[in-house]
Amino acid sequence: MELHAELVPFDAHLAQEMSDRAVAVVRASEAGEWLPRAAAEPTAVLCRGGMAAGKWHAPCAWAKRCWG
Repeated sequence: MELHAELVPFDAHLAQEMSDRAVAVVRASEAGEWLPRAAAEPTAVLCRGGMAAGKWHAPCAWAKRCWG
Protein backbone atom coordinates (compact mmCIF):
# COMPACT_ATOMS: atom_id res chain seq x y z
CA MET A 1 0.00 0.00 0.00
CA GLU A 2 1.34 3.40 -0.96
CA LEU A 3 0.45 6.70 0.66
CA HIS A 4 0.30 9.98 -1.22
CA ALA A 5 0.42 13.41 0.35
CA GLU A 6 -0.28 16.65 -1.44
CA LEU A 7 -0.44 20.23 -0.21
CA VAL A 8 -3.45 22.15 -1.46
CA PRO A 9 -4.37 25.76 -0.79
CA PHE A 10 -7.04 26.32 1.87
CA ASP A 11 -10.20 27.99 0.61
CA ALA A 12 -12.15 29.24 3.64
CA HIS A 13 -15.24 30.13 1.59
CA LEU A 14 -15.39 26.69 -0.06
CA ALA A 15 -14.79 24.95 3.29
CA GLN A 16 -17.70 26.85 4.86
CA GLU A 17 -19.94 26.15 1.87
CA MET A 18 -19.24 22.41 2.04
CA SER A 19 -19.73 22.38 5.82
CA ASP A 20 -23.10 24.13 5.41
CA ARG A 21 -24.14 21.57 2.79
CA ALA A 22 -23.20 18.71 5.10
CA VAL A 23 -25.27 20.20 7.93
CA ALA A 24 -28.26 20.57 5.59
CA VAL A 25 -27.97 16.91 4.55
CA VAL A 26 -27.76 15.69 8.15
CA ARG A 27 -30.72 17.83 9.25
CA ALA A 28 -32.86 16.66 6.33
CA SER A 29 -31.93 13.05 7.04
CA GLU A 30 -32.82 13.39 10.71
CA ALA A 31 -36.18 14.93 9.75
CA GLY A 32 -36.88 12.16 7.22
CA GLU A 33 -36.93 14.64 4.34
CA TRP A 34 -35.77 14.13 0.77
CA LEU A 35 -33.46 16.74 -0.66
CA PRO A 36 -33.88 17.79 -4.30
CA ARG A 37 -31.61 16.18 -6.86
CA ALA A 38 -28.58 18.13 -8.04
CA ALA A 39 -29.71 17.68 -11.66
CA ALA A 40 -33.02 17.47 -13.50
CA GLU A 41 -32.11 14.39 -15.57
CA PRO A 42 -29.67 11.46 -15.40
CA THR A 43 -27.79 12.61 -18.50
CA ALA A 44 -26.73 15.86 -16.83
CA VAL A 45 -22.99 16.43 -16.44
CA LEU A 46 -23.27 16.32 -12.66
CA CYS A 47 -24.59 12.75 -12.92
CA ARG A 48 -22.61 11.24 -15.78
CA GLY A 49 -19.44 13.29 -15.31
CA GLY A 50 -17.69 15.66 -17.68
CA MET A 51 -16.85 19.31 -18.13
CA ALA A 52 -19.38 22.07 -17.42
CA ALA A 53 -18.96 25.77 -16.69
CA GLY A 54 -15.18 25.36 -16.75
CA LYS A 55 -15.18 22.71 -14.00
CA TRP A 56 -14.57 18.97 -14.22
CA HIS A 57 -17.21 16.76 -12.62
CA ALA A 58 -16.48 13.13 -11.85
CA PRO A 59 -19.33 10.68 -12.47
CA CYS A 60 -21.67 10.59 -9.48
CA ALA A 61 -21.25 7.48 -7.35
CA TRP A 62 -24.95 7.62 -6.42
CA ALA A 63 -26.45 8.09 -9.90
CA LYS A 64 -27.84 4.55 -10.15
CA ARG A 65 -29.48 4.82 -6.73
CA CYS A 66 -30.77 8.33 -7.40
CA TRP A 67 -32.26 7.58 -10.82
CA GLY A 68 -32.90 3.81 -10.45
